[in-house]
Amino acid sequence: MAEQGPVVLVCDDEVGIVVAIGGFLRAKGCRVLTANSAAEAIAIGTEQASRLQLVVMDVMMPDALGPAVVDELLKLNPALKVLYLSGHAQDENMYSGPAKLPMAMLHKPCSLTVLWKVVQDLLAFRDVVGEGR
Repeated sequence: MAEQGPVVLVCDDEVGIVVAIGGFLRAKGCRVLTANSAAEAIAIGTEQASRLQLVVMDVMMPDALGPAVVDELLKLNPALKVLYLSGHAQDENMYSGPAKLPMAMLHKPCSLTVLWKVVQDLLAFRDVVGEGR
């Protein structure tokens, strides 16, 4: 039987966050891939680029900034949707990528209910611009 549900990459250097969010998203029917470093996220993104639909990315990773990792993932899959997680208030102004990118940011800690609503909204987003991206 083929697997169902969207493929989501969860990347955070805090293992507990990856375990909690990954487990929650699996319980909601997502196929979850996990990474605890920028390098690991890029390796998984390279291997799974055509399958990935959403990345849940920590903004501040020890080995790279989340937006830099996302930029690399977007080169592999321009249709990727992005949910940034941040524990730092100043991170709100960090991302200066294209406004047409389906993206959201939540501050840690956040409720799983809010996280799920944002994930659903991002996954439901359709690119109305088409190939103009």
